[in-house]
Amino acid sequence: MSPPTSVKPERCRKGGVGLVGTIGGYVALCILGGLVIGWLLDRVVHTSPVFLIVGVVLGFVVSFYAVYRVAMGELGE
Repeated sequence: MSPPTSVKPERCRKGGVGLVGTIGGYVALCILGGLVIGWLLDRVVHTSPVFLIVGVVLGFVVSFYAVYRVAMGELGE
């Protein structure tokens, strides 16, 4: 007899593709958003890639937080 699990296998199979798409969308949107905003700020302020780099780094940070929130929501915590 196997021990009971808290996550039902059929839920994982049905929502897996949607979950991967959601996470991928968040990551892409956050990083591209940071890139575009940083690029625009660099053009306005006439700096080299300073704001571009800051924007991409902030995009990564925000995307990790968004993925964390989605994962915790799926796990029910």
